[in-house]
Amino acid sequence: VTFARDKQIPLITELFLSSASEEVQPFQNIVAPRLVYHQLKIIHSIGTVSGVKEYFGLRPDKNDPNLKMAGMFFQNPEIEFTAAINRLAAEYLTAGKKVITGWEEVARGMELFPWDTTWLLRNIGNRYPHPHGWQAFQLGGQVATSPSWKSTRKAIFMTTENEILHPWFYEDFALKTELAADRLCTALGCFQEAINSVPENYVSSLNEWMIDINQLKTIFRDLQFHTQETLIAYNIRRLLLADKTIPPEWYDKLAKLLALDSENAGQFNAGLNPNIPSAGAMLNEYTNNPELWVRKYLLTDFGYATRTTS
Repeated sequence: VTFARDKQIPLITELFLSSASEEVQPFQNIVAPRLVYHQLKIIHSIGTVSGVKEYFGLRPDKNDPNLKMAGMFFQNPEIEFTAAINRLAAEYLTAGKKVITGWEEVARGMELFPWDTTWLLRNIGNRYPHPHGWQAFQLGGQVATSPSWKSTRKAIFMTTENEILHPWFYEDFALKTELAADRLCTALGCFQEAINSVPENYVSSLNEWMIDINQLKTIFRDLQFHTQETLIAYNIRRLLLADKTIPPEWYDKLAKLLALDSENAGQFNAGLNPNIPSAGAMLNEYTNNPELWVRKYLLTDFGYATRTTS
């Protein structure tokens, strides 16, 4: 921005302005208009930006609150957020307040999800189209080796290499993913409650929102459970290798995670991968012999193979 201003070169920025983005591909209905407002407000505050290019592409034929918010801001960059969101929700009549709450919960879920861990979480719906397998969960980070890629990605993401990461890294990832999924659950409840009060021509829109948000939530949960299962299995296995007593609640915790994992897998609208055992089948195998199961699945040492103390 500074160089462009000094040389009087018009500068155009690139943003996500619609309910579709590279991060959530292929979902097209992740409605969070506050996020659009805030990114436009920040860019506008720079003062020397000439325009905005939408990165991913737009669907003007859809009822897209994100895109409507962008259009409202372009018409009046001085508009306050409260005025903008209320105007946007007015078309939903008496359900407007509940719709606003749903949008805000989606926005918070998107903010809480740990996108900052690795650039490779983008395109999340295509990267994680089916329930996870039974190798240890691992976050890759490898990006292109050019100086530009290395410098820009390292400034934003926690890992830009395919490296061994500390267990606390994964614990943090799982906690944030859980919080994000909780917010999307709340949003789904808001939209479900609002759908009976919105004008008839908006019912299909809310249904589309709920389908995509539910699928994104299911993926968040899948990542959460896979990560938490990996961590608890690692902790149990570490004590087994040291011939130490395993706290019974640790075994119980893993059983509960597998049960929740199995329930969540039923929410995937894509066919389950027949080559990957289901969480339900894994739970049955685990129940028969927890110790053998832990020695067989989700194997990782997080780089601490020789460390045997708790």
